[in-house]
Formats: sequence, C-alpha cells, structure tokens
Amino acid sequence: SVAGGSSKIDAELGTVSKIAELSLRTAPLSAAKKLQLVLRLETPSGTFENRWDFWAFPEPATPRPAVPVAAAAGVAQLRESHPWISAAGGSLPPDGLLITDSLSADARAHVRAGGRVWLMLRATEQRRGVPFFPADGGAFGTLVRDHPALSGMPHADYCDLQFYNLINGAYPLPIDGWPKETEPMIGGIRTTSEFLSKMKNLSRIAFAVEGNAGGGKLLITTLRLTDKPEHPEARAMLDSLLRYAAGGAFNPRVDIPESALTQFETD
Repeated sequence: SVAGGSSKIDAELGTVSKIAELSLRTAPLSAAKKLQLVLRLETPSGTFENRWDFWAFPEPATPRPAVPVAAAAGVAQLRESHPWISAAGGSLPPDGLLITDSLSADARAHVRAGGRVWLMLRATEQRRGVPFFPADGGAFGTLVRDHPALSGMPHADYCDLQFYNLINGAYPLPIDGWPKETEPMIGGIRTTSEFLSKMKNLSRIAFAVEGNAGGGKLLITTLRLTDKPEHPEARAMLDSLLRYAAGGAFNPRVDIPESALTQFETD
C-alpha cells in the first residue's frame, strides 16, 4: 500500500455530489510499478467498491553502455535524450549498436559484419498502423513475454493500458512467414478479414521481435517510442530496450529469413 485513509461523507441520495479531491503522491521509484486506486463506500445498506489501475515510472537514466551506439538520421532525436549516442556514418565497431528506421545499405553492412542493429519501423502508407481498440467485428489479442528487454515495463503477459500510447497507431508486423519458433517480445494475433467476411483470417504479428540476421543481431520494433516523448511509459520502454540491445543479454535464438528482411531494405 502506498497511501490510504478514510473519512465520513454526507451526500444527498439520488444526486451527483462532489465529496473529495484525491492527490496521489508516491515515494521516488527505483523501478516501474503497477498501482491500484481503491475507493470503498460503506453504508448501512451495504459496501460498494471500485478500482482503477495506474502505472508509475521513474525517470530513466540510461548509463553509457559498454558498446558504442550510433543513431541514423531518421532517429537522430535519440541523441537529445542520450548525448552519448553518436551520429551514424562514422566507424562503428562490429559489436556496436546501430539504431535506424530503415534497413539501409549501411545497416545491412553492419549486421552482416556481425553487428547489432535496432530497426525502429514507423507506420507508413504501406505499413498501416492499427488502433489499440479494434473496430466492431475485429479481433486483436496481445501477448507479452517475460523477457529481459522488458525489465522496465510491468505487465501481466498482455498489453494493458500501460501500452496504449505505444501501440495505438503502431504497425503490427506480420510474422506468418517467419520460423514457427519465433516468439515476439511483444506480439499477438489479429484478424485480417473484412468486417462482413464469414471467414476470419488470423495473422501472427509482432510489435517487438529479435533474431539473427546475416551474421549479426537484429531487434525490430514498431512501437511508438520516439513520437510520444511526453509519455513516461514511452521513455521507460525506450530505456529498457536500449539497455538490452546494447548489453550482453542480447542473444537471439532464431534466424530471421532473408526473404523477410527484403521488405525493410532501402537503397
């Protein structure tokens, strides 16, 4: 319990009355936590209770990792919050991490040299984003693995509202053609059929997935991490994924087929 209290109230029956103002204050957090606000009304005729979930995040402070990190032009804004990230284009050793929004020639060369690449895919006309709450007739089930890359995001094995700003409008990457052993860190199942279709085709999708590619390691995310900097959950997720991709735990188990990577390649 973070805080609590009780008081007597006097409200007229059958009307809406303002009875109190709540101010939630928590001690400084060392890790993200799920909190729950519980209001209980005890009356002579019975007890009534309501609950609301909240997620609280400490301000991230990613230390400089042991390996060098560079950001391509499409994600250059990362250097504002992480000044130790260099601009892509210089010499990056094979064990260095390259963060990019497209699988450019430089990114392909780096991963084929055994390097680490974090591909931050954005929604486009060709890669349409989806709403967090699907339209009538649609279905969208999510699954979150217990994975070291998500150490900064508390979850109950699915995407609850702490993921809303990260997923709403994000591109669900289809992985139907990937090896069946592929287990996204954040993924799920969604329908790809029209609303009135009798057949509801299902597709495996990913919002965060990793794999070996061309001799190197590849992390692919479609989450809205950089266009929602005002949201603490976006900063916490970015921090958690960055520490993972630049750390020793980044060790994918499944190979990404070359045919799946061609859709991300740019000249």
